[in-house]
Amino acid sequence: MARLDALCAESVDEAEGCFATAQELFAAVPYPFELARTHLFRGERLRRAGRRRDAATELYEARAGFEAVGARAWHAQADAELRLIGLRPRSTTSPRELAGESLSPQEYQVAMAASDGASTRDIAASLFISPKTVEAHLTRIYRKLDVSSKAQLVAKLGSTDSEAGAR
Repeated sequence: MARLDALCAESVDEAEGCFATAQELFAAVPYPFELARTHLFRGERLRRAGRRRDAATELYEARAGFEAVGARAWHAQADAELRLIGLRPRSTTSPRELAGESLSPQEYQVAMAASDGASTRDIAASLFISPKTVEAHLTRIYRKLDVSSKAQLVAKLGSTDSEAGAR
């Protein structure tokens, strides 16, 4: 409701308060996709109000959130908004691209969760699969990304983000 209130708000200042509330709520739950959408909508509103710097911050947050959950169409929307304010979207390489697009959607989710430091049990619970299935996915992910442990997976996927920031 807070995000809807922001979208319907007449003034940017009124919308800002509602967007801030929505972002706090989505971050606390957590709903990464909905949080990213809220960043996108806030960035669009700020861009239209001529607040380019604030808009860019929100749009880069949205872009990172969409990339993390594999929402390509939404990621492209954030890129388009960044181009509208005269910025070039930073190029990044996702784990799917590192594996030549060979990771399945569920393997991608497992890889992202594992690279964030989640335990096998936590990954299994969040994806509603068994720990054995997570282990099987990790085995395939390791082979596809040419790593042999979670630590190497974190290093490989973590290095992608740091390289992207340097470009």
